[in-house]
Amino acid sequence: LWPRQPFLKNTKGDLNNNSIVLRLAHGDFSMLLTADIQREAEELLLKQVKNKLECDIIKVPHHSSNGSSTWEFVKALKAKDAIISCSSDNDYGYPKEKVIKKYLDNKMNVYITAFDGSITIKTDGKTYSIEKEKN
Repeated sequence: LWPRQPFLKNTKGDLNNNSIVLRLAHGDFSMLLTADIQREAEELLLKQVKNKLECDIIKVPHHSSNGSSTWEFVKALKAKDAIISCSSDNDYGYPKEKVIKKYLDNKMNVYITAFDGSITIKTDGKTYSIEKEKN
């Protein structure tokens, strides 16, 4: 789904905003993999491909950075589950509580690798399951 040309320029994080966003679909199941996009890329995705953003699972953009996961973007996902990928000893203070709250307020289950360990997703295209390494 992203990046699209012309690439974003003069944002706070051009490399992040031009990182790859993939929509993985298998049967009725879909997952959005958002890499490190930030607010500017989210806004353009909402304008250009909003109909392709709905998914069952979202890999939360940019490790839950405050510069991503705008309210409009999170709401458009209509996802059931959100996965935040970050380590417990990162220098950035991830996961960010304010970002977690946006996903919880949109009635999503939130999984965080810093606390849950590796996350495994299995699907047959109709249903899916999420397994955590740690309880």
